[in-house]
Amino acid sequence: MRFDQTRRLAPLAALLFAAACSSYDLLPAAPDLVDAARAAASFDHIADSVQSSGGAANADLAASYGALAGAVRNGGRLSPVTITIDGVPTSFIATAQLTESSFSPCSGQICAALAPSVVRPVVTRSLIAWQKDDPRRVVQLTAAADSLKIGAQLFPSFAAPFVPTALLVYLDGKGGTWFGTSGTQKMTSAASEAPCTTLAGSRPVIAIVPSVRCTLAEFTIAFNGIAEPSRFIVANNTATGIHSLAMAAQPVSGVRLQYTTPPCSPSACLPGGGPLPPIDVKPTTMLPSTLTATQDASGTVTFTFTVTNTLASPANVGFATSQQVELVAADPATGAVVWSSSAAALFAQAMTSRTIAAGGSASFTESWKPAVKGTYTVSALLTSYTHRASARASVTVR
Repeated sequence: MRFDQTRRLAPLAALLFAAACSSYDLLPAAPDLVDAARAAASFDHIADSVQSSGGAANADLAASYGALAGAVRNGGRLSPVTITIDGVPTSFIATAQLTESSFSPCSGQICAALAPSVVRPVVTRSLIAWQKDDPRRVVQLTAAADSLKIGAQLFPSFAAPFVPTALLVYLDGKGGTWFGTSGTQKMTSAASEAPCTTLAGSRPVIAIVPSVRCTLAEFTIAFNGIAEPSRFIVANNTATGIHSLAMAAQPVSGVRLQYTTPPCSPSACLPGGGPLPPIDVKPTTMLPSTLTATQDASGTVTFTFTVTNTLASPANVGFATSQQVELVAADPATGAVVWSSSAAALFAQAMTSRTIAAGGSASFTESWKPAVKGTYTVSALLTSYTHRASARASVTVR
């Protein structure tokens, strides 16, 4: 999940209220397949309402609610849980997912020979829960391991996805979005070989991804975290103050999704190839980009990250700080981060912007001298809250 980009959720508070109340108030208390079908249909309805109200501007948010419907529909497994928000125990309905995918972070001729040795599984667990009597109120927790603490980098930065943290998001259903900045979590899972029971519906997500194997899984989940609104200016975000969210260890039924081919493109996946959780909020506009590298005799590598505006009008790209790009180099065999362009940098905490003319491009350069020779996977990201741009490259330092 991208925690620093929340601006697209807030304007839809009234719409979500109307959509939820009109379609979800029939959800029975006992979670079974009928409940799951109704829940999925309700989130489909919210997604359709969001899409129709905002068109392309709301496409990502609509897709998030549609994906939540798909998460409920695939397997049809729901569990009642209690989540305490600011000291108040509240009844939620939840489902969980264990996703496993094999990937190669390399591309191109250099990595072709290395691919067999660098393919490794990416495992991610996600809890998706919504308040039983107000489904606009959603809590999502995503983590790759039990030992990861909850944390988020609330200023736009590419370092956040590479820093190993568990990701917590809370939507109050009234236009406010909060992100977990501290806390602990534990999500254990036990998968079976029993196939999922995919419910009928308008968006059977797994059915259109033939490379996914879906089986049933049982989870035990607990967390205790502090959630804060993003600290940079977010248009129409009503989030203020700090919330505490906690869930004592409770069983949650869900599914295990095993991807045998890449589940998404690099720009649409978590770093390392794992699929994004259902709720993923990001800027609307994706700008094409490339990343190239040159190496001099001293071993210094210079990266050029070029972002192109293919739109018919100028792109006013906004940044929350003076930082505009982030580059991260990782060991392709282990995924361990060995360098980031911002690690030793200081950035002015002031809003900045850069205009890219229609049909034009903007280039950013960064230099790095690795202490150890070898092959590295380098990722670049535009640290903007208004536009998306990312690219990857492989470099061999000799």
